[in-house]
Amino acid sequence: MNRVTVLLCLLTILVAIQVKGFGAENYNQEINMAELAVTKADYRNADVHFDIAFALNKQPLLKDIENALVVSIYLNKNEKAFKYAYDLASLGVGAPYFEKKFIYAKLKAEPGWNSLIRKAQNEKLRIENVNFALLSELKRMALDYDKIMATPILNLGPESLKDLNNSKREIEKRLLNMFNEVGYLSPYKIGASIEHDTVITDPIFSNIIKMHYCDLASRQFYFIDQDALGDFLLVANSQGLVDFAYLQKVLTNKKIQELGLPSIVTSGCFYYACNFNNQSFDQTNEKRRKSGLEPIGDYVEKLKFNIFNPYNAFSIGPDINSRRPNCFVSAVPNPFPGCQLVCAIPGCTDSRELKN
Repeated sequence: MNRVTVLLCLLTILVAIQVKGFGAENYNQEINMAELAVTKADYRNADVHFDIAFALNKQPLLKDIENALVVSIYLNKNEKAFKYAYDLASLGVGAPYFEKKFIYAKLKAEPGWNSLIRKAQNEKLRIENVNFALLSELKRMALDYDKIMATPILNLGPESLKDLNNSKREIEKRLLNMFNEVGYLSPYKIGASIEHDTVITDPIFSNIIKMHYCDLASRQFYFIDQDALGDFLLVANSQGLVDFAYLQKVLTNKKIQELGLPSIVTSGCFYYACNFNNQSFDQTNEKRRKSGLEPIGDYVEKLKFNIFNPYNAFSIGPDINSRRPNCFVSAVPNPFPGCQLVCAIPGCTDSRELKN
């Protein structure tokens, strides 16, 4: 009987692991369908896919909750909108996040508004109090790290440079140890990171992750095939704890480079998707599919949505603000080998046209 019980327990564990992995992959697929529906202003369909996604993942990404909230507002589903707003409030976005964002103005006239603001105030204080020691340490680490990275190194001698690099490595090691001890520090553990009161942004430790590929001693930013921090974050991504787009921003890692969409670049008045991985778009697409990521074509559709709707209320697809080109620069028909034209930039005038 004991042997049967043990076998049943093992079987249950294996099934649970498989379901979790399957659920995470399906979550990404449903979110992709919801985001594509948003690009077509098909909010009813988007609402359905968000419902399915959140049934699969009980701790959805903050940007997905935020997008679902905006969809509910557009559909006049105020009760549902408040439910999502409460979810965000419980993660410490704070009261100004709701008070200052124009998209939430419609909710101010609803009976639940004052209760939502109190909830947002109280939850932010609670999270800060409960995680005071951890958050304080993270802030100190981030501050010390930024000071190290801002140090002029050209005039430093070999020993001073070595000491500085060792201090940098020590902070990186502390962060990895922290992850190994308590797990990935998602907003469900330490609360949301907010900029300018209204923008949900990357976690406070993001710069430590991104710049750990920089070696001060050799003055090089090196590319590595595999590392412990990268592996840890890839696992967190497979568990639905971190967005793949975030990994693309912070990891210089062969696995990420092979899965990521080729770089979005601008030349003159045009956007291009460029593949610098020595593999075809079809090969990249197949690897993305196996990892539960959206096809490249869907990614490009979201890019176009952001290009033609620069002030939209959603957080989907690539951020184009950092890719705004100088419109009065001669366009190159095909700036690099392996590039595909995405679209022309609205309102942009090519310098060659100005001469005519």
